[in-house]
Amino acid sequence: MALRPLELKGRLANEIKRRRLMLGISCKELAHAIDCGYRAVYRWENGECLPKLNMLLKLAEALHVSGTELLYPSDSVELPMTKLDGRVVQEVKRLRLSRKITQEEFAEKVGVTWSTVARWETREVEPDVKYLPKFAEILGVSEQDLLNPTSDMEAPKKYAKARGSGYKKNRKEKIMT
Repeated sequence: MALRPLELKGRLANEIKRRRLMLGISCKELAHAIDCGYRAVYRWENGECLPKLNMLLKLAEALHVSGTELLYPSDSVELPMTKLDGRVVQEVKRLRLSRKITQEEFAEKVGVTWSTVARWETREVEPDVKYLPKFAEILGVSEQDLLNPTSDMEAPKKYAKARGSGYKKNRKEKIMT
């Protein structure tokens, strides 16, 4: 079924933006990836114009889809995931602790503040999906490993117990002296 130019423009604009947000990248980052100006990406996403064929192919590659999927997206595609859920955050925390990386060290490597990592781990806020590749790189695992944890979840508890019991013991000793 052929689309009229206005339908095509609108559908493509929505799909470019949806896919970009799903990957957690900015217009400027996408533009850099396909070697064009960010204003062009902005105009494509707003339906002001259509990308030329060579740019459409670069866009599809950068957005990890085929050109056909970009032009004719499936209506059954899930909404983009923009935040990482608590299960993923707990796996990140478990791996961070098992590798003896402090929150401060982790925050520095991710490029955020220590308090941001603390808020993620206490589930006060959820991290953006854009951090997933960085988390995987720092922890030496794949993004799929973080999204689908299958490992033993006891490591953080053991670490917390060992650390916690020493703290209480020292505290009791200080009180008694």
